[in-house]
Amino acid sequence: MADSSETDNKTEAPSEKRLRDSLDKDGGPSSREVNSAAALFALVLFLMTMAPADFGEAVKNLSVFIEDPSGFSLENGADAFFILQLAGLTIFKFALPLVLMLLAATLLASFAQNPPTLIFDKIMPDLSRISPQAGLKRLFAFDAVVDLLKSFIKFGIVAIAFYVSFEGGAAALLVLQTDAGNTVELVKRLAFKAILICAFACAVLAAADVFWTRVRWLGKLKMSRQEVKDEHKQSEGDPMLRARARAIARARVRRNMITNVPNATVVIANPTHYAVALRYVRGQDRAPQTLAKGKNKLALKIRSIAEANNVPVVENKALAKSLHDAVRVDQPIPPEFYKAVAEVIIYINKKGG
Repeated sequence: MADSSETDNKTEAPSEKRLRDSLDKDGGPSSREVNSAAALFALVLFLMTMAPADFGEAVKNLSVFIEDPSGFSLENGADAFFILQLAGLTIFKFALPLVLMLLAATLLASFAQNPPTLIFDKIMPDLSRISPQAGLKRLFAFDAVVDLLKSFIKFGIVAIAFYVSFEGGAAALLVLQTDAGNTVELVKRLAFKAILICAFACAVLAAADVFWTRVRWLGKLKMSRQEVKDEHKQSEGDPMLRARARAIARARVRRNMITNVPNATVVIANPTHYAVALRYVRGQDRAPQTLAKGKNKLALKIRSIAEANNVPVVENKALAKSLHDAVRVDQPIPPEFYKAVAEVIIYINKKGG
C-alpha cells in the first residue's frame, strides 16, 4: 500500500552489490512461519518419543489428586508443600526437554534460512524503532496486512484441527470423566492428532511464506534506472573522470617521449605522417629500443626535436608506418624489424663516419 508508491519507478532487478549490502546490513529473507512449523514438528517428535514416559509418570503422580481431591487440604501446610513440590517437579521434568527441543528446532530453522551473523546495526540503539509515527506507519503497511492475514489463517488451522480431532472423542470423554488414567490417555491421543494436523498445515503455509518472503525481499531491493547508473558509476568510476584520467596519462606519455627524443640514435620517418625514434648503443642495448613514436602533429614534433638535437632523421615510408603500428614505447623492436633497422643504423653510421 504505502510501499507500492515508493517502488513504482523501481523496475530494475537488484544488482549483486545491492543484494550483498542487504545481506550484510539486515540479513536475508527469513520466514517466521518456518520457525513455527519447525517448533510444531519438534513438539510432535517430543510427543512420540519422550512424552509417553513423562505422561505416564505425570499421571501416576497426579492421579491421586484427581481421583481423591478431598484427601488433601491446602490449609494443611504439609499437604500444601507436598502438592506444590510434586506438581512442580512433575511439570519441570515434563517441560524442560520440551523447551530444549522447541528452542533447538527454532534455532535450526532460523539458521537454515540465514547463517548466523553479527549485524551491529540491529543491536545498536535506534530511536526510530520506538517512534509512534514509525510504529503507525508499520502498522498500516502492506507487510502488516499480510502478517495479519497469516495470523487469521493459523488461527483457522488450529481451530479446525482441534475441532476435527475432538469432535469424535467428545462422547468418550464424558463417559471416561471419572477415570483419570483413561481420560488423560484419550486427551493425549486427540491432542496429538490435532497437533499433527497443525504441523502439516503450517508446513504448507511455511513453504508458501518462504516463497512470498523472498519475492517480497527482492521486490523491496529493486532499483530505479538512476540507481543502477549511480551504482555503476561508483563501481566503475565516472566515465568523464575515466576519460580525463586516460587523457592525462596519454599526455604524460607524450611528454616522456618528447624528452627522450634527444637520446635517440635515429628517427625513422614518413615525411609528415609517422615518426619512430630508436636508440641503439652497442654493448648496452641487446636490440634497438623504441624511445618515442607518433603520427601527424606528434610525428612532426618528434622530427623537429630530433633535427634540433642533431639526431639523424631517415625517411622510409613503409618502415616508419610498420614500426609505428608494431612497436611499443620503452620496449625493444620486434625481431622481424632487426634487419631493416640494422641497415638504417649502418647507413647513418657510414654517412656520419
